[in-house]
Formats: sequence, C-alpha cells, structure tokens
Amino acid sequence: MKILKRIGLVICIAVPSTSFAADWYIGLGIGQSYIDQPIFGETGNGFKIFGGANLNQYFALEASYVDIGYPTEDFFGLQTEYTGSQLNGWAKGILPVSKKFDLFAKVGIVNWSLDKTTTSFGLPSQTTSSSGTDLGWGLGAAYNFSNMWSAQLEYEGANVGDGSATFWSISGVYHF
Repeated sequence: MKILKRIGLVICIAVPSTSFAADWYIGLGIGQSYIDQPIFGETGNGFKIFGGANLNQYFALEASYVDIGYPTEDFFGLQTEYTGSQLNGWAKGILPVSKKFDLFAKVGIVNWSLDKTTTSFGLPSQTTSSSGTDLGWGLGAAYNFSNMWSAQLEYEGANVGDGSATFWSISGVYHF
C-alpha cells in the first residue's frame, strides 16, 4: 500500500493542475525481467503496477512500480539469485497509428534497489545490496479495445549498478 501511495504522489506532483481533465489510467502487467551483469545474466518473472495521465493524444506522464521477481542462475554449483524493485517516473511520447493502435516511447528516472545472493558449492550464502537512480527508457505498443480498456506490450530498460535491467511485459490498462 505504501508503494501505491508513492506512485500516486509522483503522479500528482508531476501532472500540472490544468491536466486534471486529462485521460487518467491505471494498469497491471506481468512479464519477464533480465538482469545483465558483467559475467552472467539472469531471468525471472515479475510484475508492474502503473498509472498516469494522457495530457493529449501525443504525450503522457506515467509512474510505475516494477518487482523483478527472482532472477536466478545456477552455474556448476555457483548459484546467484536477485531480488529487486524499481520506482519509475516516465515522460511518454505516443504515436497514434489508428483509432485502435498506438506506438509509444518513453524516457524517465528509475529509482532501483537490487539484492544479490550468491551461494558457492553449499557454503553459506553472501548477500550484497545496491541501489541508485538512473536514466530509463522504454518502447511499446497499445491496442485500444474501447475508450476504457486497452492492452499493451512493452519493453523497459535501465542501467543498474555495473549492468542493466530489462523488463518485457504485457499489461491491461483501465482509462477513466
């Protein structure tokens, strides 16, 4: 619940008061995360919660929370597991291709935290934590079923520590 309050606060601060007549939306997505580190890369299943406001048909502001799940790699007795999350603020450019189909690109700020737990050949595990704020980017497509419902396929990426994190997702979106 604390995370939803933060997302709401980011949206309220980022969106000027003149845009309260804008098309507001909320969404929920599931997807696959990928953590690319200097030696190995790990994948996991995650989810995202997001909301925003279409200020016009070409521009939106959006905030999201992404949980990357538990990307895990097991390499000959060396096991690495990640847990992490991101709190994002996006500026989103929209290209309406037709009444039902939109393409979009976004850029923004990604506040991330990442825990890495490494276990070597049955020895006690070691956990390291890192966090930071970096530039993020994304691309996607949306299909509008009606004025109230749409679905979107999306790719998001960000620099995370010494590597990068990406998240592919499919989401349902409710417009109000």
